[in-house]
Amino acid sequence: VDHVDENKDGKVAVPEIEWAIFNAVDANNDGAWSLGEVTDAIGYMAKELDVELVHDWKAKVAWAFKLVDANGDKLVTPAELKAAIKKHGYPDFTDLVKKH
Repeated sequence: VDHVDENKDGKVAVPEIEWAIFNAVDANNDGAWSLGEVTDAIGYMAKELDVELVHDWKAKVAWAFKLVDANGDKLVTPAELKAAIKKHGYPDFTDLVKKH
């Protein structure tokens, strides 16, 4: 909680969680996500949660990434991500997980 609680008010607000997730995925700390960082993060989370991803999960992620990358520079900034969430809602990753 202390790591995520940016304003040190003892509470974790949604914007603080969003920022913490953004920073966790931004492996090179350049202030933007590359497609590689996103696929690495999803692959890591799948392994940690012991779930198997569908065979074409990377193609699905690439398609969604392209939609979020509003200016087409192959990077997703916090502003682009926020705009995409406002327009489409939070992503549903269940389509990436194999159903057994």
